[in-house]
Amino acid sequence: MQVSDKLPGEVVKSISLPTQLCAGVIIFCLVGCSYTILRDLDEEARQAELAAIQSLTVAPDLTISNIEYEYIPPPARRTPLDHMVEPTLVRFYLTVKNIGNADFNKPYLLVFRNLNPRRDQSNTFGEMMYNQRRETIPANSDQEIKLSFDYPADSTSYRFTIVTNPIIQHQLVEALERYVNRPPIPPVTREFRYDNNEAQIAIPGRDEFMHGAR
Repeated sequence: MQVSDKLPGEVVKSISLPTQLCAGVIIFCLVGCSYTILRDLDEEARQAELAAIQSLTVAPDLTISNIEYEYIPPPARRTPLDHMVEPTLVRFYLTVKNIGNADFNKPYLLVFRNLNPRRDQSNTFGEMMYNQRRETIPANSDQEIKLSFDYPADSTSYRFTIVTNPIIQHQLVEALERYVNRPPIPPVTREFRYDNNEAQIAIPGRDEFMHGAR
């Protein structure tokens, strides 16, 4: 006797292969259309933001006016039995200047990149939110930033970028998100310009620096 898994009154319907293929194509098209719609909305928001910026007559304008670096040797061992080895550091001193004609008083994101990482170095991006207390940077005034990293073994360049408008600077934010999980996003601040928000500095490798210091 043949046993059926079908319940009384239940109608078993099979989905043919062509129907399954059509459903897959429809789902793929819907996903693609959603991506296109979101991309178009992002572009519309960007164009609207650009139009608003072009009409500004009073606004802040942040720029990195100066970068210096300092070699920080590891501290001496406290006792002969001290096996803690501290890394050699490079300390950067950045001057962020407001060259606009209005005060700046919002948080901003500082993105930094190692432009010549070693092959085994996976994360070349980093970020840090500054001015979270919303201190005022008056027009024609500046703010000093100090940050430290492990000193690179090879000569390289570091690029620093101020992000104040994630709509205009969305490409950098998207690149950062590929390396940093859920980075902080600053509130939108309209500046006169954004092409002056970054600067870079070249530094020698650790061994090269030590050789030159002798």
